[in-house]
Amino acid sequence: MSYFNSKVRYAIYSSTTNKELILFSEPSIRKMSNQITYFLKGVSDKDIIVPDEFIIEVSDSFYQNTPASLEQLQMMIVKYIVDYVKQEVYTIDKNNKLSIWVTKYDVESGLKQTSDVKLNNKRRAYYSYFSY
Repeated sequence: MSYFNSKVRYAIYSSTTNKELILFSEPSIRKMSNQITYFLKGVSDKDIIVPDEFIIEVSDSFYQNTPASLEQLQMMIVKYIVDYVKQEVYTIDKNNKLSIWVTKYDVESGLKQTSDVKLNNKRRAYYSYFSY
């Protein structure tokens, strides 16, 4: 099964002889999936495998908005997904440590006991005027 539809999308080739490196092809998606799993080894106790549909969505977004070669696109996609998953795991771990019954107002939890001081600044915004 191929994720590439030639009627909708143009093919990206790294070279004219090696056609299996199309960005939306199965070998390319599998390669990016393996790289993502490899870079996420230390994040959790288990191997994290990102669904192919998510990789395809991110690939499509990068493909439409970035004029780069195939290898650069693949590296950017892998880096983006790895950073996204790491941030999600970190946020979930931090939220799981919080308790509704024991609320600590310190730097570790990121919570404040009182809100910031409200200042009554009603000055006009500064601007600069340049004449030529």
